[in-house]
Amino acid sequence: MEVLKRSWTQIRAALEGLTRAEKGFIISLMVIGVMALGMLLWYASQPETVVISQFASGRVDEVRTRLNAAGIDARIEGGQLRVPVAQQNEAIALLVQGDLLTDDASAAFNAMIVNQSPWTTDKQGERAYLIAKQTVLANIIRKMRGVRMADVVISMPQDKGFGHTFDRPSASVSVALDGSRSVKPIVPAVAALVAGSVAEMKPQDVSVVDANTGQTHTVRDRDDVLPTDKIQLVERLERQKREQIERLLRYIPNVIVAVNVRTDTIHKQQDEQFDYSKTEPLRREHVIERISRNIAQQGEPGVRPNTGMDINGANASGSEETLNETESEFGDKQLVKRSHITRTGLNTQQINVTVNVPRGYFVSLFKSANPDVAQPTDEQLQPVVDRQLKKIEAQIEPLIAAESTGVIAAHMIPDETVLPAIAGVAPASGFESIVSSGWVGPVGVTLLALLSLALMLGMVRKATQPESLPSVEELAGVPPTLPSEDDLVGEVEEQESSMQGLELDEDELKSRHMAEQISELIKANPSEASHILSKWVGADDY
Repeated sequence: MEVLKRSWTQIRAALEGLTRAEKGFIISLMVIGVMALGMLLWYASQPETVVISQFASGRVDEVRTRLNAAGIDARIEGGQLRVPVAQQNEAIALLVQGDLLTDDASAAFNAMIVNQSPWTTDKQGERAYLIAKQTVLANIIRKMRGVRMADVVISMPQDKGFGHTFDRPSASVSVALDGSRSVKPIVPAVAALVAGSVAEMKPQDVSVVDANTGQTHTVRDRDDVLPTDKIQLVERLERQKREQIERLLRYIPNVIVAVNVRTDTIHKQQDEQFDYSKTEPLRREHVIERISRNIAQQGEPGVRPNTGMDINGANASGSEETLNETESEFGDKQLVKRSHITRTGLNTQQINVTVNVPRGYFVSLFKSANPDVAQPTDEQLQPVVDRQLKKIEAQIEPLIAAESTGVIAAHMIPDETVLPAIAGVAPASGFESIVSSGWVGPVGVTLLALLSLALMLGMVRKATQPESLPSVEELAGVPPTLPSEDDLVGEVEEQESSMQGLELDEDELKSRHMAEQISELIKANPSEASHILSKWVGADDY
């Protein structure tokens, strides 16, 4: 409060010396400053606004009305829609729910219907419909997340003369995503959308161009198999078969299994099969039956009357022939079943397997049957080998069923301990055998874990170790106990020679002190020291 009074006193003293005009000018400046400060505070109190420009330019009034109805203070300033910063996310969410951020996808069809004229020809109407469809498809693609620009061009086949083969329509779509993102993830959706809106068009007929990178993407046919896909599928099939056979032969130690799968090399083949009925239907049948007879009557010899005479017991002779003719006409066999078969390069034609069994397995089987033999020879071991290899081939045969019968080759191989000697390689040393053993890894990991645990415990022990506190004698200021005279004399006797004592009086100490001060003065300021010494020491003192 005292500071304010003192300041007001200084201001009154300064104003008393001014004229009336000067006082009025100062007061006017103060009023203008207060008004400027008030306007600044008013603008500062207004909420900060941001521009929302994601919606179509022709829907500004509709968007503002929708936001104001939801309680958001939306204003149009300079042709731009502005909302408070605190309500920006709420406004965008509201526009997304109301589908107001983009143009109406069906606006192109509405414009085409409005612009129709009774004088428009069929060709003009088809072209207008095609352009409207392209615009609608482009608007729908723009509504996909991350799509910044999209244009659709559809090419319809032209009507040609009789006998011309049919051409499917095609389309090209140019899409640009936000930033440098690739359009590859949305290519199937874009192709399906465009192909579904045009009759006889397939997704494979749509080319999607990435406007950011200039790359062209198409949708692959689900029946097509790329070389890389074929290699991966063959490798997976071989791995599955090998693992299956290894599980089957896991009773054999150190068995080696190799599988080769041969597939059909046809990239894609479509076959159509027809099944007909076993009998043909009877369309028409004509039957003709003819009977021919030749009979002669026999009577008594002599003159006979002109009239006939029926006498019982008279004999007759002749022949009779019957001919039957049947003519049948059958129709074509009826189609019972019609099927389409598509073959690709994934058809398994043949599976070949090679199995290598170590010799030690056959030796163990032979010794179990003949315990008296220490080490069997190859001739003694051959029956066991033949019998076991046939058994292995019989076990594998059901697992490799394919179009063609696969080849199974089972062999006996030397043991792992014999292979280095056969190849002329020195056997592994003790250190190499230890390193190559399977327990080196777990033991090493365990030792590292124990070492890290010991380091951690050591750090914790050092961190929690109590500090050494001073003793009671040190806190009280008691001087330490000096050694005894014997110890002191002993220490003196260990020196080479004792120092000679010098006696200094008070004058000698003062003179030495003055000499030290003069030396420091000369080192600090030589010129000043020489000037003082010239006044202090006369010529006669030299």
